Amino acid sequence: MSAAAFPSLSRDAAPLIAGNGGELPEDRSEHADDHLSDLVDGEFVEETTPATPTGRRGARAVAIQALYEADVTGHPGLPAVRRLAREARLAAGLKEFAETLVERVERD
Repeated sequence: MSAAAFPSLSRDAAPLIAGNGGELPEDRSEHADDHLSDLVDGEFVEETTPATPTGRRGARAVAIQALYEADVTGHPGLPAVRRLAREARLAAGLKEFAETLVERVERD
């Protein structure tokens, strides 16, 4: 294979990309009509939001989500954990557990 097939690639980059002793990959122009839909066989799978885990695992998941939200937005995590706990329908004790986790992480 010649470097002409990949004009933007330097000869030095070939080992990094090809990983095969410095040879550039084969020219794939003869496969230009390949489509992903031809490669995938089966039923369509739609995107869904997975259910929040239950119990203490669910409370931990809610706490992590709240801490991530707080980190990205710069808002306090406590209102976020309360909202997320309500949306996940956590029991009162689990909501308190999630709040405690968020409070301790933000405090330290």
